[in-house]
Amino acid sequence: MTITAVDTPSLTTEAAAVLAATPGMRYADFLTAAPAVPGIVAVVAEESARAALGLTPATGDVLAVDVADESLQCREVRAAFQSGRTGASQLRQGLAALLRDVLALDVERTSPGAAGAGFALTPESEETLTAWMREHLTLRAWVAQDASALEGVAREVAADLAPALQPGAL
Repeated sequence: MTITAVDTPSLTTEAAAVLAATPGMRYADFLTAAPAVPGIVAVVAEESARAALGLTPATGDVLAVDVADESLQCREVRAAFQSGRTGASQLRQGLAALLRDVLALDVERTSPGAAGAGFALTPESEETLTAWMREHLTLRAWVAQDASALEGVAREVAADLAPALQPGAL
């Protein structure tokens, strides 16, 4: 995790470099180590996870990039790694779709107006997906002094890194 104390000529270049190369942290470690400051978070897949997701090595290891506008420990980051939250997390939805057969995930229908567009993972499948994510995914973070620039920097970083599951991010 890198915290930038001073502006650089290109925040986007710096953020992309940090998020592409910094070693990731497991979710539990990230929650204890990440400062409660705004930043950009990248969700990263290890090699075996990329294979399970059907991603080629050329895809890169970054799955999603998103702004944590209030804190690196924001609700979106926590929701993405918690069971029972697949309907509220586009990252979890994408992973569930790609891992459905690999992890033997079961879905159940919900009311059409519910989060998740009328489907949800069974409680057992929620736990299976969460365990897989916590074992195979890591988080990287970058923080700049000027939080007002984060939204634009995150968009540009996502364009540069082309995360495999980016639309809607976390």
